[in-house]
Amino acid sequence: METVLQVESPFFREQYNAIVSLADREKIATALTGIYGEALAEPMDSLSEDDADLKLARQFMSILKNVVEMERNGQQQVPAENAGSQ
Repeated sequence: METVLQVESPFFREQYNAIVSLADREKIATALTGIYGEALAEPMDSLSEDDADLKLARQFMSILKNVVEMERNGQQQVPAENAGSQ
């Protein structure tokens, strides 16, 4: 018998940076919006334990929103490996 344990992993800026180094962030955002639509705008605490993919999608979109806002304000992005040392 095969058992699959679901392990929840937090999604941080380091993971965001790794993903957008491989694929365009706007294309990812468009794909996630196409898959999850309005569900991306719902509060994080409205998710059940079964919604791990949606939770990751919301975390990606939240980080993307923050990055875009920082860019608009002319703030320099802190590289992920140095983010905790400032």
